[in-house]
Amino acid sequence: MTPMVHESNQIISMANAPSFWRFTPVEYKDAFLKDWPNKPFDILEVWKQVDPNGFRTITGAGLFLGPITETAGLDFDGPGTRRNFEHHFGRPPTDLTKTICSTSGRPKRMQMFYKVPKEYWRFIKYKKLKLEGCADIELRWGHGIQSVICGKHPNKYGDGQGFYSWVDGHSPQDVQIATLPDWFCEKWVELCRPKKSRNFKVKESNEQLQKDSERIKPFLEKYYQPPNNYSDYWGWLDVGMVLHEVGSKLGDENLHLDDWLAWSYEMDNFDEKQCYDKWSSFGKPNGEPLGFGSFYDRAKKDNPDTFDEPVNIVQEDEKTSAKKIKEVMDKLYGLIKNGGSWEDQQAQRSRLYAYKINREEIERKLLFMVAEEHQLTIGEKSGGARRHRSLMGEISQQEILEPLLPGFLLKGRDALLVGESGAGKTLAALAISYAIATGHPNLYDREEFVSTEDRGGTIWIGSDGNIGAYGMVQKYARMLKVPDVNTWDESFTFVGADIEKKINPWAFTVQGLNELINRLEAGHPNGTKYKLVVIDSLKKVMDLGDINFGVGPMGTVMQLMQSIAAKYDVAVLWIHHTKPGAKDGISVSGGNSNIYQIPYCVHCLFKKEVQGLGQVTRWIVEKYRGECSREFEAVLNKEQGLFDLVTDQESTDRTGAILYEVWIRKDCGATTTEVADGIQVDKKKLSYKLTQMVKEDLIFSMKKGWYLTKKGAKRLALDFPELQENIEEWLKNSKLPRAIKIK
Repeated sequence: MTPMVHESNQIISMANAPSFWRFTPVEYKDAFLKDWPNKPFDILEVWKQVDPNGFRTITGAGLFLGPITETAGLDFDGPGTRRNFEHHFGRPPTDLTKTICSTSGRPKRMQMFYKVPKEYWRFIKYKKLKLEGCADIELRWGHGIQSVICGKHPNKYGDGQGFYSWVDGHSPQDVQIATLPDWFCEKWVELCRPKKSRNFKVKESNEQLQKDSERIKPFLEKYYQPPNNYSDYWGWLDVGMVLHEVGSKLGDENLHLDDWLAWSYEMDNFDEKQCYDKWSSFGKPNGEPLGFGSFYDRAKKDNPDTFDEPVNIVQEDEKTSAKKIKEVMDKLYGLIKNGGSWEDQQAQRSRLYAYKINREEIERKLLFMVAEEHQLTIGEKSGGARRHRSLMGEISQQEILEPLLPGFLLKGRDALLVGESGAGKTLAALAISYAIATGHPNLYDREEFVSTEDRGGTIWIGSDGNIGAYGMVQKYARMLKVPDVNTWDESFTFVGADIEKKINPWAFTVQGLNELINRLEAGHPNGTKYKLVVIDSLKKVMDLGDINFGVGPMGTVMQLMQSIAAKYDVAVLWIHHTKPGAKDGISVSGGNSNIYQIPYCVHCLFKKEVQGLGQVTRWIVEKYRGECSREFEAVLNKEQGLFDLVTDQESTDRTGAILYEVWIRKDCGATTTEVADGIQVDKKKLSYKLTQMVKEDLIFSMKKGWYLTKKGAKRLALDFPELQENIEEWLKNSKLPRAIKIK
């Protein structure tokens, strides 16, 4: 371990650190430069700085944490932090991806550094997590926050090493900085939500605040032009402070962040990261906020000849707040449903913000209003007192789990089809659609088929790809080479962008949901009932509907679609993409955890190349209510149509299966008997294959156990792509003994 104390050692230790990291000089833990949060340096520049008063000596470098570096620090401050972490996040810290870590050497103390996805920047803040009997955990992020990453440590308790160092195997030379997973960010956002509104001394009425908010954007566009005239630090900062304050008083401090970003973007010195960093510094308890009055006065002062705005004084309406909120929500719902103008919709939203109702709650309520209009049950209202129901009591038809396409879809239930790009999701969904329309048997690994009375049409919502989505679906449909294309085509409805009619892609909005429900109620134009709704893709329809699939009301979204599926007796199949760097298991899906926790069925697809077969799809049925998980491999039959199952022997000549059995026993070694039992072959027949694999340097034997070589591990990653990240991490950390060669 190299002590990161001397300047030369610290520079060397940072040689492979992320290039976007910025630092400030520190004396032990204290940053001492005047106005240091606004003076980031690279690691070389740090050592050129001096204390202008001559009192402080540089002993190390502090890493800026926040939008400036896109980096957050997770500071584990002593014994019990694992239990503290599990208490707040519901899972152990070992579930976090391996990343760069530093330590002072004190017991149970370290700091982990992660990149934060940009979509969460505006929602998270510094947070200290506490639990009785456990040391604290700090979630370090925001303006004016730094963590010492190299240099001397005061070690006043004598239980440390007196300097900062990298945790073994976690230096920038060993590992790249990882990105915080969505499950962590979602919880962090939740932890940062205020339990009650800020204790403002608000003199303005709700109507006055709402009117101020409505005037922000017009003022910026009319009076604060050109933006470059305000690009000096204080002019720019004052505008940001006003916009933050107005939104905060309305209960949503980020209400006007996008207005500030858009206005600042026109400046020659625009710096998006600095905008986010400064925004996070506004609203501190010890600060003196600027209100709309100062914003109004500056506009009047700078535009003496053209300013013609009245002083904004509005009397509070005598109606109760609850009644007024209902009226505004009803009006907003009608505007969205009937395609009202964006301006009219935003006017109604601004009125709701005046009652401190944030955007997420508005979106959630709109979804509940869809449910109420169409008599869908998603849990907001109760139908009366709960009745007693015993274990063997009567059950309604809708409560029975019945297969639609056995092994893949359930009647009136939802399913998630998730996979990486190119894994075959669209082809798979189209094959399922064909089987439901025609009763085609032997789809993939199941012999069962859809019964005659359960067959029906498909509504295919093709939003991913915009105007190219329809052409893409047609292309993939032809690739399947199905025998009964006419029956399928006659019951298939594509819903997406239509360039000739100037119709936009379908979005998950009040208007989009009403359109879908109306189609389900009417059925196919030829009289066929719809039995399947495919949504391609989940993230795209959420983006188009202005719903954040990470921190938005995804639980309500999924439950609403479940209720639609149940009422109209259709299966809903969400097509979704894996998140970057995803491991195996259902959590490979990106976004909010509700996306994969709520559905009745979850299918995960992975792609792999197999010599002689080309691209093969590895299909893992992670969840299918009423059945055990299963997996299989399939390849498109380009000659005869649809898919062929790939047997283990065809796929890897048993090599992959053997490597897998060795892999799952990698810590203690796999015996020949265990491998034979695992792949269900005779032990004697297996011996020759094992010998061949040793000669190919895929495995080696030690103390009567079989182990993987590096070559064998890499081969396994090709056959089992869902294990690739785990295998790569194992290869970095394991010290493999020399293989024993068999001549």
